[in-house]
Amino acid sequence: MVPVDVNATDLQLTTAQSYTGTLDAGTAKTWAIPSTAAISSSYGVQITADPAILIFIQDSTGVLLNADPSIRAVTAAQAAGSFLTLYNSGSSSLPVRFVLSAVNVVYDSNGATSGTVPTDLNLYAQGDSVTIAGAGSLVKTGSTFLGWNTAADGSGTSYSPGSTFTMGATGAVLYAQWSAGGIVVHFTLGSYQTLSFQEGTQLGTTLGTAINIIPSFSGGTNWTWVVDGVVDESQTGSTFVFLPEEPGFYTIYVTVTSNGVIYSGSLNVTVESLGT
Repeated sequence: MVPVDVNATDLQLTTAQSYTGTLDAGTAKTWAIPSTAAISSSYGVQITADPAILIFIQDSTGVLLNADPSIRAVTAAQAAGSFLTLYNSGSSSLPVRFVLSAVNVVYDSNGATSGTVPTDLNLYAQGDSVTIAGAGSLVKTGSTFLGWNTAADGSGTSYSPGSTFTMGATGAVLYAQWSAGGIVVHFTLGSYQTLSFQEGTQLGTTLGTAINIIPSFSGGTNWTWVVDGVVDESQTGSTFVFLPEEPGFYTIYVTVTSNGVIYSGSLNVTVESLGT
């Protein structure tokens, strides 16, 4: 076992924190974790390192508390009041990271009718940046997935997939948010056109929510937008703000003049209700 001088430690830990650094081959680094340390999670200490990095937890008399130095997590009961030693048994310098009072992110399906909730296997220290997961395979019949919130009823802080937040001291539970009465919008090109639009499907919106329709060309003058045969005189720019109020089929037609030439294009839009 690696000898540890419990009276000559490298760092005294008094609050939840993390460490990232390197260990040279054949060297060790020791931290004292006082019994009053703010270990707010059952995870205690989580180590991320090469398998050659061995972990030793000893009490104040040098008695080894963890039986297997290859184990990468130490419970809070073991960590409090102990001495944590990381030893590089390899032949080269290796990076190490440990988190005291490691906490995690839990995703709650919040009423989903099928699918599997995302799982974040990372353990975080207070102040770490966390990237929000997507919905994965979660589905709720009759609803559209809108993102995540710190409160089940949506009254907390909202996060969209791919966004980030700063981890607090006690971890985070994020609840899926579902919109009843959601819609799916399908876009397909008309039969002939000299302007192009992007085809595809848009999810995660609701009736009465604006959808920007943008053709491939944005210059020119005299933009004229026609919806189901009726000119929308309120919209004269290169972006059309489509505001579906009810499910159905819509035809959007546009003309624009550029260098004396009139260009035109049409887009078929199907708005499908996902239920209430």
